[in-house]
Amino acid sequence: MASPLHRERADALPRTPEGGAAEDVRPLRERAREVLEVPGRPAVRTLVRGVGVLTALSMVAALPWGGVGLSLMALVLLGVTLARVLRLSGGLQLLTCSTLLVAAWAALLQLYQRWWWLDVVVHVVATGLLTVLAVVLLARTALLPAPAPGRPGRRGLGAVAVAAGISLAVVWELGEWAGHLYLDPAIYVSAADTAGDLAAGGLGAAVAAWWLATRRAVV
Repeated sequence: MASPLHRERADALPRTPEGGAAEDVRPLRERAREVLEVPGRPAVRTLVRGVGVLTALSMVAALPWGGVGLSLMALVLLGVTLARVLRLSGGLQLLTCSTLLVAAWAALLQLYQRWWWLDVVVHVVATGLLTVLAVVLLARTALLPAPAPGRPGRRGLGAVAVAAGISLAVVWELGEWAGHLYLDPAIYVSAADTAGDLAAGGLGAAVAAWWLATRRAVV
């Protein structure tokens, strides 16, 4: 049964005539509880919290890798925090946070060099999930207007999602290049690897765009 807290969600508050969210006058403690609460079934909530704990522990476990390890885990922690604050569904939070954590540890343990296909899979899945996260962030902060009803509006939303996903893929590759240059030369960077990663990221962005465009509302 949904708790009263879920019925009082910030994104369910009354809207102003201009379409923005009305001012949230609830006590700060109640709003903080809403952020900490994970939507979804009890089992999913437990798993999401578990991944959050593993992410926090990974910040310590990655210390032997120095700046590279801390940078990767800090990015994972940022993704986990954004997914929670934006109140993605429990299933999406679980998939997003666990994918980011696996991607970071695979890089630290050099699993991509051992299994080339793992790099492709991670880039497709992670970029797709981060695309959804980016679109939700834009929508919740009113930087992305509500799509117009009908097919044209959905196509527009899909185009925004593809652009966001490809931009994230480019930033990812720039991060790898910067890491190779300034943190650890062992970070593998090559023209073929970069091109393949961008293609995989573009595919993930396209899948995310299709998924978002087929939904009635941005999650």
